[in-house]
Amino acid sequence: MSSPAAVCPARFGGPRPAGGVWLTAVIVALWPVWSWSVDRFRDGSDEPWGLVAIAALGALTWRDRQSFTRPPRPLWRLVASMLVCGAVVTSGWLPPLLRGVCASLAVVAVLMAVRSREYPLLPHLMLALLSLPILSSLQFYLGYPVRVVTAGASAAILSAAGFVAERSGSALTVNGTLVIVDAPCAGIHMAWAAYFTASVAGAWLRLDPRRFVTRLSLVGLIVLGMNVCRNVVLVALESRPTGLSAVWHELTGLMAFVVVCSATLWHMGRCTSASAVVHRSGAIS
Repeated sequence: MSSPAAVCPARFGGPRPAGGVWLTAVIVALWPVWSWSVDRFRDGSDEPWGLVAIAALGALTWRDRQSFTRPPRPLWRLVASMLVCGAVVTSGWLPPLLRGVCASLAVVAVLMAVRSREYPLLPHLMLALLSLPILSSLQFYLGYPVRVVTAGASAAILSAAGFVAERSGSALTVNGTLVIVDAPCAGIHMAWAAYFTASVAGAWLRLDPRRFVTRLSLVGLIVLGMNVCRNVVLVALESRPTGLSAVWHELTGLMAFVVVCSATLWHMGRCTSASAVVHRSGAIS
């Protein structure tokens, strides 16, 4: 007759505690990097959207905690250790955001070290990167180019619809009225929300890496298309003599967010067959 300890060895020992200890040790060791993120969220330098990504990453990892029970693989353990060192000892050398990227990669490397065979972790990696305070940086580096593209596409659509529209930089002249395509109209926040939705859906469905990457590559087109549509509507309404009230401006933006997230969710889950999903009872062992 088998003893209880022989039947359930993982309950009191074995790989599961080892993985938890490693993950906890890495998170604690990276506190200098996390403290920078906390300061960015608290002082208003960036918006605390990353906290939502952290919560989602923690919840999804806890849901699939039985898939992170094997003894840590030496190679991934080494990778995680190197990334932790790179994030901590480069203080003053590397920009804090790059150190944050190293820290996020270190956490995912620990999960790679203890994950069960073939468990997909690309969505977790995306969530780890989205948890960083990146919105202000993305707005600084990508905001203007995206606004120029959006303004150009909006001018073409408005011209085809019968308006006299012309782009100048990131601004539009529509029927003689100057309309500025400002920073919020770049769609950076919309893109963050779309990629967050895609990552959560990919992790929830346990999409295999090829399917996840293929579908994720089209999310940007969804965001760009919806952002152009939003700007066409707003510019057309703003160009009227009466203009557009702030309430309707906000409602239009909110509706665009809902449409983008809904379209992304449908896109990530469409035609999901058994071969596209890594099942806990199948490929994971």
